[in-house]
Amino acid sequence: MSKKLLVLILAALIAVTSIGTVTFNAAENYSENFSYTDQVVAKTEIEKFWNVTGFTALGTADGNKIVNGAYFMRFTDGLSLAWKNKLTSFDFSAEIKGGDNSGHANPQALFLRATNTVHQGMTVFEQVDAVGTTSYAGVVVKTHGPDMLIYVKKYNAAETYQSASTGNKATYSGFEFIQVTIPGGKNTANDFIKVRATDDGNLMSIYIEDVLCATVEMSEVKSVTLNDSDTGKYYTKAVLTNKISNETKTVTDARISYDDATIAFGVRGGAGLYVDNITLKESFNVPAVQPGYAIRFNSQNTISKLNPAYVNCTVELKDGYTRFTSTAHDPNAEYIFGEGDVLDCDTYKFMKIKYRTTCKHSGAIGEFYFQTAASGYALPTREIYSFNSDGEWHTAVLNFSDNTPWTGNLQKLRIDFIEGSSLPADQIMDIEYFAFFKTQGEADAFDGNFTPETNPQTSDCSTVFVSVVFIALVAVVLFKKKLVY
Repeated sequence: MSKKLLVLILAALIAVTSIGTVTFNAAENYSENFSYTDQVVAKTEIEKFWNVTGFTALGTADGNKIVNGAYFMRFTDGLSLAWKNKLTSFDFSAEIKGGDNSGHANPQALFLRATNTVHQGMTVFEQVDAVGTTSYAGVVVKTHGPDMLIYVKKYNAAETYQSASTGNKATYSGFEFIQVTIPGGKNTANDFIKVRATDDGNLMSIYIEDVLCATVEMSEVKSVTLNDSDTGKYYTKAVLTNKISNETKTVTDARISYDDATIAFGVRGGAGLYVDNITLKESFNVPAVQPGYAIRFNSQNTISKLNPAYVNCTVELKDGYTRFTSTAHDPNAEYIFGEGDVLDCDTYKFMKIKYRTTCKHSGAIGEFYFQTAASGYALPTREIYSFNSDGEWHTAVLNFSDNTPWTGNLQKLRIDFIEGSSLPADQIMDIEYFAFFKTQGEADAFDGNFTPETNPQTSDCSTVFVSVVFIALVAVVLFKKKLVY
């Protein structure tokens, strides 16, 4: 076999194995099962990666130590196990058990995106009162018998205290929380519970016993000052969602560390916490969500699929988008699905549109009609959305899942880009794409980056092509080998 051919085969193989895979850019792939028999050795090894408070000898009632192959902390407020490095994103998991005295109100806690630096007046890894005000910042997962409580910390002026002697303020902060029943009927008092958290710097997903139970969408980064000192930057808005019940809470003055974040465990007085089987990847990239089908208005190829008999409008291809302009009331253009151009309505029920407009006509909306084998254009085949008219790019997601005629293969999609009573001429909407997804979550997560650059079937074609190339190369090698012998 020639060196050139070998290089081609290896390149093809790499391409096949890299498409559609999850990517972890791990600065540190860490794991720890705490299977130590010597406390001194354990302390030395653990402190290479963790800041440890209260580590004591085996047999001591209070403090942090190794017990039966797990890490154990008990009794004294402030005992903690905190990751030394600052984290910008992560994929973390651990098994935790409530330990003794688990009947105490929310005694044990896992801290995600708490502050790595302890600033003056800031309580970080301990619980300071019976109602659950734990730490200054972060997302906190607490054991609670058959449940887990998931908190988002927020600023609370009512809990800011000033020392009469020093003048320093101590801010314990408030919180919003949700309560999730542990899958499988387990109880934190008796069972080790696996908790996993992934965080890409915008979305934190929390899994309990490998079931997605909560998400925290983090945004609006701001600097925060405490005792006239800059304590770093924090996400100040968070949307906390219970993925089991779909309960959502929006926190508008959140305190989740942005640039000084760490992961830690802690207990309050009288409680015990066991920790085991920790894994941590210090950097986590969520695989990009891709649509199952896309209509991208960035090429003449897409324009050619529109019915040229535009109704009361003009259509003009621009740089990366298409401009639709009304010439009279009820403007629309019709996209026609040709042979081999298949959109399966039963699979893809959510459509995301990226648009911009300055139309402020009273009552104007965006509107679509569709045609399948089940039904032609009519009111049942209609979906609408309200658009933002500030002239900036926006997205909207349309849900066709409750629309009965949305079944089979889509034949035509009528784009009534601006619908309004007595709509005048010269109302403009720019459209960049329509992208179709299986779920609302996928549609919401899509960031507009299409990979690879194909239209409309964005993911399958390139994989098939690379696979065919690889098979062909292998066939050539085998054929040459046969000729040699």
